[in-house]
Amino acid sequence: MYLRVTGRAIAQLFDYFERHSPDLGLLSHYVEKCANPGASAQLISSTAGIAISIGENDTALSLFSGLLRRHPEEASIHQQVGIRAFILGKYDLAEELWTRCNRLREELIAERGLDRAETRLLGPSWILAIGHIAHLDTYFKHKILGGRAENKTYLIPPLGLPIPNKKLLARWSGYIQIVSGRRDLPYSSTEVGLLQDEFWSLPLKDGRSKMFSHAGAIVQHEWEAAGFPPLLALTKEDFDTGGAALERLGVPPGSWFVCLHVREPGFHKKWHDLHPGTRNADISTYMPAAREIVSRGGYVIRMGDPSMKPLLPEPGIVDYAHSALRSEGMDIFLCGACKFFIGTNSGLGLVPPIFGVPCAMTNWSPIGLPQWYPKDLYIPKLLRSEKTGNVLMFEEMLMSEAGWIQFENELHEVGLRAIDNSPEELTELVLEML
Repeated sequence: MYLRVTGRAIAQLFDYFERHSPDLGLLSHYVEKCANPGASAQLISSTAGIAISIGENDTALSLFSGLLRRHPEEASIHQQVGIRAFILGKYDLAEELWTRCNRLREELIAERGLDRAETRLLGPSWILAIGHIAHLDTYFKHKILGGRAENKTYLIPPLGLPIPNKKLLARWSGYIQIVSGRRDLPYSSTEVGLLQDEFWSLPLKDGRSKMFSHAGAIVQHEWEAAGFPPLLALTKEDFDTGGAALERLGVPPGSWFVCLHVREPGFHKKWHDLHPGTRNADISTYMPAAREIVSRGGYVIRMGDPSMKPLLPEPGIVDYAHSALRSEGMDIFLCGACKFFIGTNSGLGLVPPIFGVPCAMTNWSPIGLPQWYPKDLYIPKLLRSEKTGNVLMFEEMLMSEAGWIQFENELHEVGLRAIDNSPEELTELVLEML
């Protein structure tokens, strides 16, 4: 029940902000309500979110301090305020909020003696998307680097939240024990909330919590400096089963192939309708690059789902997204067995690197948040000023909010438009990978 409410609370909070246009008047109204001694944690959390939405960060931090003080054990609701700051592109603020709530959580864990059990639970945010599941790579590398490899990690699959790819989650079976519900663990609902580690941030050695991408970069750097191999690897059974399926797709035994995944709005249509992203691209612009791969003896496997634009039949290019052989297990095999992966800013692009496969990330947006695996190459979408027509320099993008915005409506609000990579640019990147 606790986990189900947590997931719904986050969804309801986001829904609230889509139905209201926050302003100072609304903020003042709710700040007054928050002063009531009986104000709920969700009310204070939502009011802090209103403050963040209109740039009243000091008010948000004040409300958040009150939330931690008055409702110290509502760990999942503390997280929501940081998520709101993250969604709005206020990453420094998000990290400050997550640092505060994670520090309090660790203090309460120690006070209750829960640290002695050396047990952690994975919260529902880890299975919101396939990229979240893939980011368990960072989570467990961090545990191993910190000498906590033997600590027990449990996952209670939240009610009402489908697992995006059960086969990928199963790959972590050596690190996670999945239990059916809280009754299988010797903890109360409050203790479950305290012991839950969430996807959004990771507390590092200095005590600061970094958002998932920043933490990923730090952890991966340490991992490779230590000379450790990837945590996951495909098995002989994977290659036997996957190889047979590849033959049925028209890829001869022993042939090399590249995976291609270009994000479109269909898969996350409801989310995209609320938050139109800058991360999508046009698959047709990738065809010259795909033909270059085919001309060099390789095959191109177009990844995705049936909501995507179908490809016209072409030698050496397999539209796997519309194939009857498409499955969760095959998705993972292809990502782990390809020569390299061509992708956009989408969760699937995090799957190949956990098997040690490099990525050529294209049409990347926002430029300030690239993937963190050092074998990857990436080229960002550029930004053009609608007022002057000039394209922003990289420094202009990275030294302003422009380099961190990931939603089209927010770009338009600051007078900018994203420019997709050209077919020539995409081809040059692929040639560099080859």
